[in-house]
Amino acid sequence: MATKGKEVHALEKKVRIMAETLCELGKINSVSRAHFARAVGIDYQVLKTAWRSGRLSAQLNEKLAASAGFDILDPTWIDDNVEPGVRSNSDTPSYPGRDSAAAFRAMLRRSHDLPGTGTFVRIANGRPQLIDSNLASFCMDDSGQGAALGDSAPLFFSLIIDRGYHSKGIEYGFRRMRLRLVFDEHSHARIKERLGEANKVEINGAHLEARGGDHHAEWFLQAPNAILEGEYSTKENPLCLLTTPEINEVFRAEIAVRPMDGTLISVNGAPLSDAQKKSIIEILCAKKLEGISDSQGWISLGSQRLRIVRADRI
Repeated sequence: MATKGKEVHALEKKVRIMAETLCELGKINSVSRAHFARAVGIDYQVLKTAWRSGRLSAQLNEKLAASAGFDILDPTWIDDNVEPGVRSNSDTPSYPGRDSAAAFRAMLRRSHDLPGTGTFVRIANGRPQLIDSNLASFCMDDSGQGAALGDSAPLFFSLIIDRGYHSKGIEYGFRRMRLRLVFDEHSHARIKERLGEANKVEINGAHLEARGGDHHAEWFLQAPNAILEGEYSTKENPLCLLTTPEINEVFRAEIAVRPMDGTLISVNGAPLSDAQKKSIIEILCAKKLEGISDSQGWISLGSQRLRIVRADRI
């Protein structure tokens, strides 16, 4: 973090909002932040350094306010009632200040007599496809929150998993399960603030750990002693934040297991014989989900289609 300047919450997002707003007003002809910087007479590298540090010098602070047309003392720009250390926190639904990116966008649009707060979007979710709803069911949703287009939209996850029963009298379960999000290769969407990214998170006795990056993210839910059994959900904190998707963009959530790497075990945690594993895997593979290509030993237990839509269309 820079040692000089004033802390501005969600500065990078707010610079992007300024560029989008001035472009909508016809004052600049591109939403590019580099173009915005050149148009208002700010060195782009200086601006980039500022938003990466989250701090602005007094001169740059005044320059941005004058260029984008807002009052530098407006609390949606900098909420002085919030401690600087808190203002540096991520722009999530739990942020307590009046200077969230969404509040700043709304203020800037009012200042320029633009309608509403821009396009508000939701993440519409279809009914999940499941191999066996008695074995495992899951759901991904935005918990009714949504977001203004261009802001971060939260995604929440819930899973119910039970022990499996084989006709030969075997009771089994899975020690570990993978959840991942799958986007088209041309998608502009990014996956931010991944739960379990920095440290494992405990959910109902299991450990959730994130892996991957902004483009490709996956999570592993693992039981420390025996099998995953019961309900696991991220009700308090979102699984991740989805940024910069496009209207009508479609993506997919998947849950899968990898039975041959020690994940498939008896309910008391003991290993199964190879013959028992083979019988169980044959049953799971016989119910292959439509449109899902399993590989590298992974077997999909569920898939859900999600789509970015206008909030008034859901």
